[in-house]
Amino acid sequence: MGTDPVRAIVELVTNADDAYTRLAGPRKGKIRIEVERRRYRRPTTIKVLDRAVGMSADEMELSLGREGDRTSGFESGVEVRGLLGRGAKDIVQFGPASWTSHKDGFVTEFRRIYRNGPTPRWELTAPLPARGRGTTVELEVQPQLTVPSHVSLARKRRRHYQLRPILADRSGREVVLVDVGQKREEHLVYLQPLGRPLVEGEWIDVPGFDQRVQTWLWEASESLDDGEPREYWQHSVVIESRRAAYDVYDGRYARDPWFGRLFGRVDAPGIAALIAEFDASLEQGREPPVTNPLRLIRRDRQGLAREHPFTAALIAAIERVLEPHIRRLKDDADAGGGAVTQETRQRFKRLGKLLSELAAEEEMPPAAGEGEGSDPPLGLTVIPTSQLVAPGRAASFFLRYRPAEPIVQHNVECHVSVLKGGDRLSTALLLSARGDWCSATFRTAPLERGETALLTFSANEYEANGLATCGDRPVPDVNELRFEHRSYSVRDGQPRRIRLLAPWSDVADEVDVQLRTRGDPAVRILERDVDFQYDESRECGALGVLVVGSRVGASGVIEARVGEQAAVCDVAISAPGTSGFDIEFRESPGIKQRAFIVDSRLIVNASHPSVARYLGARAAGWPGQHDVHFRTMCAEMVASTFARWAVLNRKDPPREAARLLSEYQALVDRVAARVHAVLVSSAEARHQRNPRSDRPPTASSPDAHRG
Repeated sequence: MGTDPVRAIVELVTNADDAYTRLAGPRKGKIRIEVERRRYRRPTTIKVLDRAVGMSADEMELSLGREGDRTSGFESGVEVRGLLGRGAKDIVQFGPASWTSHKDGFVTEFRRIYRNGPTPRWELTAPLPARGRGTTVELEVQPQLTVPSHVSLARKRRRHYQLRPILADRSGREVVLVDVGQKREEHLVYLQPLGRPLVEGEWIDVPGFDQRVQTWLWEASESLDDGEPREYWQHSVVIESRRAAYDVYDGRYARDPWFGRLFGRVDAPGIAALIAEFDASLEQGREPPVTNPLRLIRRDRQGLAREHPFTAALIAAIERVLEPHIRRLKDDADAGGGAVTQETRQRFKRLGKLLSELAAEEEMPPAAGEGEGSDPPLGLTVIPTSQLVAPGRAASFFLRYRPAEPIVQHNVECHVSVLKGGDRLSTALLLSARGDWCSATFRTAPLERGETALLTFSANEYEANGLATCGDRPVPDVNELRFEHRSYSVRDGQPRRIRLLAPWSDVADEVDVQLRTRGDPAVRILERDVDFQYDESRECGALGVLVVGSRVGASGVIEARVGEQAAVCDVAISAPGTSGFDIEFRESPGIKQRAFIVDSRLIVNASHPSVARYLGARAAGWPGQHDVHFRTMCAEMVASTFARWAVLNRKDPPREAARLLSEYQALVDRVAARVHAVLVSSAEARHQRNPRSDRPPTASSPDAHRG
């Protein structure tokens, strides 16, 4: 569930919608969301009410008390959503939760126990006679978590892709959001953006699968991309099956500026069948099919599993539909390229060369890590030296011991002392030999909130310490096996190091890592690290892989597997060296940015009001292109656009907003002066400072082209 309580509301609303779907008669009904905010660091209460089928005491125990059972009806073909038998149980991540349900003349209450964090315990009251039907779920969101304001919450609920099938249902469903304190009530309805139809209900094949999907696509007059997170995009393509929305397309076209003009949906009936097939194979103890090797839905509710073969095939099918329309929008924009003078072309040529140099300077060095056959340092090493764990979780420490003299025995004994709350516990741990060094993993007992454990490890003459603290911690960035990026560009003949990431608890022990390439044989794995290393900045395990390619244009896929987990990334071979940036004016009325970078082009949007005011009309030859004031403003736009692009495309971009802003601003400060020097000559700058001391330089003046 992460740390966003909005996800809990999505979960409860979709569950209520499923409850109406199970009704034997008419499926019309209201879903009411009540939010009561309290002051002075008291919990915010969220209630979601429906008047659907309700649950009996036995059904509540089965559906809400057990984990892993398939109880939603999804497995038997009912048009509801299903997620590993977990569903609403996960909302206890945010605080105490209770369900009060009326059915068959009785009311029953079920509570999930929360003790400074979620627990597996629950309570069920005895049924009491009562009239009515339906379920009320109450969740107390803890004060350290933020529930958006009423206005923000209403906007987010209207736009969240998983709620769109419900909020767009004009025939049967009504969803109401209530601010209890302010006594505000608002009906939530999803209104599709306006646009002209491009594809209307066309059936397309999914390559490699005996399945077809039905596609709808529209084009808006202006870009719908307003910078919101993926789950709130108004553009893109929503992937649906039955009545559920499972994902939003986020493939290779998703960062294209023209993609913001397109929106639509894909109905993929095969998704439900694949989920049911995989669940059935687990339930019956059978090996899942090769075409359906893992669960299609991600456990964290963030869409379809990217490493699943069907996901890759479905994305490829969607991109076949998108590609001609993306290309047309680009071509239409290129046709309005406009008339720039030779003088401006020369400036832009020098500016493109400068940006290429700046891009090379910003290239991050390969990630540090141990190569094939390397040994740890001498002595006893503890990884990590300190860590913060969530309440009820154990801390895991990986120990590596390398003595000065060669190891002669198979195992080395390590003494462990744990000091926790004034009590000291001593135990022994065997380090297993791995050539010239030994290793093992030590896990503490589960810690409670506020507890601290100081650990001392000693092996022969060496000693090392570790520290574990228990408290609220952010959801880890890496919660499954995956490559650092979904795709990589590797220059022809020049090896590039990429990284495979995994939760540290999964790879702290020695694990078998299988790597292979698929596709063009020109893409090869040159070498790889022996083991996962602990990455302090991301609090995960990282394994370096050196990749090389031998032909420009070749592409392939690298597949990694650790136990039952799998991950893939795309690799494309590009020309060696840095290709330079092309700078150009372009009329792009559907894009709200003043300037943007796509492929290797930096586009100055001549249609943006703040640019058009100084640049003028293309029909008039863009008269402002030679004006020093416009070029000064243009230099600021270019520096800002380049810095944004460079920071977001680094090998390890910052995840925290404050650090992202800091790095962006620092890069703007570094490059702005050099960009200004290309677009505004020193003579022009002197003239602007003191107009009477110099006559303005002409286009033919030597100093006018000096940078």
